[in-house]
Amino acid sequence: MVNSNMNYDSWKLASDLEGRSEILADRCSDIESCVDGKLKLAITQTNRVSDSQWDAEPSLAEADDDGQITLELTLRLKHVPVCGTPGDLQELAQAFLRMGESLAHLARSNQTSQGLKLASSVQQRDVIPKSDLG
Repeated sequence: MVNSNMNYDSWKLASDLEGRSEILADRCSDIESCVDGKLKLAITQTNRVSDSQWDAEPSLAEADDDGQITLELTLRLKHVPVCGTPGDLQELAQAFLRMGESLAHLARSNQTSQGLKLASSVQQRDVIPKSDLG
């Protein structure tokens, strides 16, 4: 039986929707922080050894109603030396490869024998099954 005096906020709290939303928001913040930190390191390493320069906007992680988390990230590549020949594509490919190698190295350093390290929000709260956290 539904309590007719219960407002929407009370219902959310009673059904633990508010807690789930808070956990997902924390998880999204952790993902954004982790990606931004690793990407900043990769950009610094890559820009140090290249004429071209990478730049990134802060990442944005969002959870949908099902708890699936998606990431939006904008990377900018600037100052790629080109001369108007088909070799320009090779220069562009090399810039992408250098960034990919830096990111792959940082991703490997974020792994344990059990898989990827979990963000702190997952380690601290074990309320939502990890499959619901993306």
